[in-house]
Amino acid sequence: GVFYTPRALVSFVLRGADEALARIGAAGGLAGPLVHGATGAPVRLIEPAAGAGAFLVELLRHARAARARQLAAAGHDDAACEALARAHLRRALLPKIVGFELLAAPWAVAHLRIAAELARDGPLESGLTLDLRRADALAEPWPHEGCVVVVGNPPYAGKPARPSPRIHALLRAPIPAAPGYFEVDGAPLRERTSKWLADDYVAFLRQAQVAVAAAGVGLVAFVTNHGLLRNPTFRGLRRSLLETFDDVDIVDLRGEHGPRATGDAADENVFPVRRGVCVALLGRGGGALRAAASELRGRREDKLRTLARARPGELSPRPLAPRAPLYLLGPVDDDRLAELDAGLALDRLFTVSGVGLTTARDEFVIDRDPAPLLARVRAFRDHPDAAARACEALGIRRKRGWDPERARAALRRDCPDEQALQGRLQPILYRPFEPRLIFLHPALVWRTADRVMRHMLAGPNVALVSARTNKSELADHFFCARTMIEAKCGESTTQSRLFPLYRHDDGRRRPNLDPALLVRLCPARPVTADELLAFLYAQVHATAYRERFAGLFRSECPRLFRPRGPAVLAALAPLGAAMLELHLAANDPTPTTGGGAPLERAGVRHDGARIVLGDGRTIERVDASIWNHTIGGYRVCARALRGRGDGRVGAAELAALTRVVDAVRRTRALTAEIDAVIAARGGFSGAFQGWGDQSRGIS
Repeated sequence: GVFYTPRALVSFVLRGADEALARIGAAGGLAGPLVHGATGAPVRLIEPAAGAGAFLVELLRHARAARARQLAAAGHDDAACEALARAHLRRALLPKIVGFELLAAPWAVAHLRIAAELARDGPLESGLTLDLRRADALAEPWPHEGCVVVVGNPPYAGKPARPSPRIHALLRAPIPAAPGYFEVDGAPLRERTSKWLADDYVAFLRQAQVAVAAAGVGLVAFVTNHGLLRNPTFRGLRRSLLETFDDVDIVDLRGEHGPRATGDAADENVFPVRRGVCVALLGRGGGALRAAASELRGRREDKLRTLARARPGELSPRPLAPRAPLYLLGPVDDDRLAELDAGLALDRLFTVSGVGLTTARDEFVIDRDPAPLLARVRAFRDHPDAAARACEALGIRRKRGWDPERARAALRRDCPDEQALQGRLQPILYRPFEPRLIFLHPALVWRTADRVMRHMLAGPNVALVSARTNKSELADHFFCARTMIEAKCGESTTQSRLFPLYRHDDGRRRPNLDPALLVRLCPARPVTADELLAFLYAQVHATAYRERFAGLFRSECPRLFRPRGPAVLAALAPLGAAMLELHLAANDPTPTTGGGAPLERAGVRHDGARIVLGDGRTIERVDASIWNHTIGGYRVCARALRGRGDGRVGAAELAALTRVVDAVRRTRALTAEIDAVIAARGGFSGAFQGWGDQSRGIS
């Protein structure tokens, strides 16, 4: 009941359910006899997250109108159509519906709306009503007799609202025809972070799947988070769904994270949320697998206008052939995916890699200047009140599972004096071109990612910053660092991943690469680790690479392709090395002086040809392509003055902004040189080749 489902979307789902029911053997859909033809099983309808009744009310309207149309087509007059449609609604449909809603307010509203809808046809017979229960739909199994049809828009928020041992077990249980979500083809999922599988909508989907699997025939028609279509963490879920359901229809409504996530400024969500959504119609009828997917882009009002009148089959669906290891359910360019598969996934190229560290309280443990950072930590350590009161007084966020009293005791033990405090300061790259300092102590940093970050602390190193996937279609999630990184450093729509070039083990520094891969990259001559990274950095900055695979990176790890001969390597590696050096230099810390107009009052704007500060100072020759240039989803020029001292723009701040602008300008020039090298060799396919084996990575 938090977000009301638009009527246009509800009606679209129900029309899709009609189509799907007909395909799995329930002729006439919701307006038919409500019996599965092959088995004779009666249809049973469940709405597990009824909210204010959007689906239940529309279900009554839809079934009544559809039945009237069927009767009219059969030659009945208007009066007969009206009477028989009313009888269908009251005698055939109502007794077969059960709804659940946990919250009192939407449950009461739903009752009123349903009563008003039913009252359109006059008083109800005694005892005849819709079974809408105020209850937790996940507390116990649902009815699974007959042909089970589950419809609705279950909640999704990235975490369970009501953690349940029963659901925890159900998600993992190897149920016949419905394997658990934490395995794929019999092998454990082995996800380092699987929190997204704990989301409520996943629990509702699992409960619905188990009910249909137990019944042997049925349908799930959900509006839900579209992350389940491509997110690698959901590959076990997708594989399980394909075991249960043989009729799969997906409509991706997209709209995730606004313009950057789609590459289309006009693509909007049908809900006021940042997560894209989809419609999933999952049927089980006992036939061969039929899977199709379509998508809908555009402005919210245009999408709703289309949804109000269309059926899923009218949105140009494309056949799907989900395959190991990801079993993708979204629209996929199979030819392009096969080409990408020929490259070597970054998580196979680098022996050790992992996501950036997560503090859970960036504003407390990360800063540009050491003095205020140490002052905050010192204030927490030495606060006279209980630790919980100290957090409240100092504005420290308290993440679930973090014990502030234990954290403060650890600080007092490990950092009793100023020398120990200062020894915990470490450089970190917070965002592209935004170097910071972090107070690195596990008492205050939620996840230190030591398995990977220790290689950046133990000695000189350089690393590629990318991401396992990118929820955007703009493939700009490639950067570099000499230091540790924060989890959102190089990719704003998901977690960034760090790929160190070197490992530091037992006091020795060695490449974080399989030596055999260095040989295979270019068999004609030796290749060093630094040259490989430079070549890779040039490749991922090539326009042809980004445009070719951008859509696939929503579910696929980036790949390295081999050069077609030593001449390509020799031409691109120096350009990649220059790009690396440019970015690494621009990542170095700069001083903060303050002075000048306060930034929050003066503002920074772009007037089409230059950057203008509120006090009139300018940076010339900055066209829109430079100002709007993104790295990892961040407009780096617009962000360049964030977090600098007291927000005042002095000479040092202006110099820092100028340095970022110059770095972007030179980045674009180097990209043009890289593109020219590739074009001179006949384009991407003429410059690069695959590795000749299955090189997909999912770990």
